[in-house]
Amino acid sequence: MGTSLEEVQSKPKKQPPYGLWLLNDDKHSMEYVCALVKKVFKYEDQKVITLVLEAHKQGESLLWVGTLEHAEAKKDAMTTAVPEIIAGKKIGPVGVDLRPTE
Repeated sequence: MGTSLEEVQSKPKKQPPYGLWLLNDDKHSMEYVCALVKKVFKYEDQKVITLVLEAHKQGESLLWVGTLEHAEAKKDAMTTAVPEIIAGKKIGPVGVDLRPTE
């Protein structure tokens, strides 16, 4: 027996996983970025340091992979965090990028 057109059309398409990438910038301190990554993702110190240094050296680092909904929530947490203040000036949000990983 074959699969009917109705059965094929009614099956939800599997959503690709999405990755949240940390982008390097020269505006934020390493301490601020590490604290933010640790707070949002609950990673151990060594993993946080490895990811932040990778972004610093290579331009970007894959922080997390999951569903689009969860990735958007993590991105919001990263970009709406309490801003870093350097020399009395608020620095904009940490650079992150959300994209499918497949």
